[in-house]
Amino acid sequence: MNQKEIRRKQVQAIVYLFSLITIMIIARLTGYHGVTYVACAVEIYFFVSILVSGGVIDALSRILRSRNSKGQYRNAESMRRNAFLVQILFGILGTLAIWAMASSVSEKLFHIRYSVLILSLLAPAVLLNTLSSLFIGYVRGEGVDLAGAIAGVLRQLLIIGLSFLFCGLFRNYGIKVSHLLGQENFIYMYAGVGFSIAVLLSEVIITLLLVLLFIFIKKHKKNERQEGLKKKDTIFYSIRILCINRLAGAVVMMAMLLPFPTGLLLLQKTAVDLEEIATCYGMYLAVYVVICALPAILVSIAVLPVCGKTMSLIRKEENRYAKTVFQSGVHAGIVYGVYATVLLTVLSKPMAELICGTTEDVDIAVKMIAGGASVILFSVLMIYFIRILVLTGKKGFVIAVVYLADLFFALMTYLFLNSGNAGILALVYAGILTTGIVCMIFGTMAYHQMRQRMDWLQVVILPVGVSCIAGLLTMLVGKLLLPHLGNLFAVFLCLLISMTVYFAGLLLLRNFSEQELENFPGGRWISLVGQTLKVF
Repeated sequence: MNQKEIRRKQVQAIVYLFSLITIMIIARLTGYHGVTYVACAVEIYFFVSILVSGGVIDALSRILRSRNSKGQYRNAESMRRNAFLVQILFGILGTLAIWAMASSVSEKLFHIRYSVLILSLLAPAVLLNTLSSLFIGYVRGEGVDLAGAIAGVLRQLLIIGLSFLFCGLFRNYGIKVSHLLGQENFIYMYAGVGFSIAVLLSEVIITLLLVLLFIFIKKHKKNERQEGLKKKDTIFYSIRILCINRLAGAVVMMAMLLPFPTGLLLLQKTAVDLEEIATCYGMYLAVYVVICALPAILVSIAVLPVCGKTMSLIRKEENRYAKTVFQSGVHAGIVYGVYATVLLTVLSKPMAELICGTTEDVDIAVKMIAGGASVILFSVLMIYFIRILVLTGKKGFVIAVVYLADLFFALMTYLFLNSGNAGILALVYAGILTTGIVCMIFGTMAYHQMRQRMDWLQVVILPVGVSCIAGLLTMLVGKLLLPHLGNLFAVFLCLLISMTVYFAGLLLLRNFSEQELENFPGGRWISLVGQTLKVF
């Protein structure tokens, strides 16, 4: 993993952050009912999009880069042309498939009839997304590595901006329709329609920009590529190579998607009150998933360079130092992950009120955050171990375990829903169990690959113990401040105090070594504080 790839993955993670912000904004514009209606449509849309064009970007860029590096320019041009023809055909078929099944899937499978119109309007985005993926794959194959990541960030910014405009316009129309028909759900549905329009326009703009970039690169390279092998890849050979190369990417993307529609489907099948489930599932996505995923992604971005350095040292056969760097990545994930988990658990109520307001549903949000914040720690470590295992050649093992985890999540959700009155908390508890077990499996395998043992005292026990002390102090300070200050100011002060106590405690207990801090995210600042406290 070189520096370009690390930067590309970091920008890609920033796209995920913007996606979370988009969910929060959609919740404000459409309400939690609207989030569920949009989520149902988007999950079906993603499912079809992955089948149509999942993994195309990496596959096409890898194939073109390989041919260009060997001087096989005509083969590269033939491959690009054939890939465009085939994928555009798939994109058209995917769009037609969504139009054909929108009603049956939304109403009969998920029992959410208000998603039909939202999904139907999203259908052309399958074709547009296929086109943008092809153009990104082409320009990346020509050496413009960050084009896809930048396009992803720009896409999310456009969706956010256009959502404010169109969700408001269509929400006003939905209010009129709801008054005429006496059905409040039309407000949420038409606000979701505004989101669909925003996504479509964003895809159109991104595709046009990528077309311009494609034309510029093609024109610039034209004079350089008059020579090359005369033999060209046949269309059938191109299809086979493209499908084989994009299979792994599509499989990984599908594994990441499956828990969300599975959870919604199981909830709807066991629900007594569908409207209550719509509210709870929308809150689950817009509050619990967002508030837990934000710190998990931020920590994963910070720890990503550690993976790259570990693998670089392994290639140089500096195995002893590689083990130290690897352990520092695990230590960083636990230090930051435990802190975020404890802080969110202690401040679950003010955090929920900041996002939800003081509504009657805030108690559900508090239960989800307080009961499920540990998913942050498990997710951070799981992502880190997955990256290490993939880089060390265990991609097949990772994919197999992740699909088994999806099945386990579905089973646990079903059991929690049917064995008690868990409701939406069934998804929370099933998620914690699944990520915890998968984290242990991948962690064991990663340590086996690195031929190293876990330093339980320094890496696990001390951070957990100090975080619990910081959490208790935060809880006491919160009880003193919350009655007199607003939630936002109180949370900020609690964050400041708890962070000071936490990292000061770790430094005084000499939880960090000087060598480790060279690779530790934020290690430079921790080292400066340690020198001030005369720890080092």
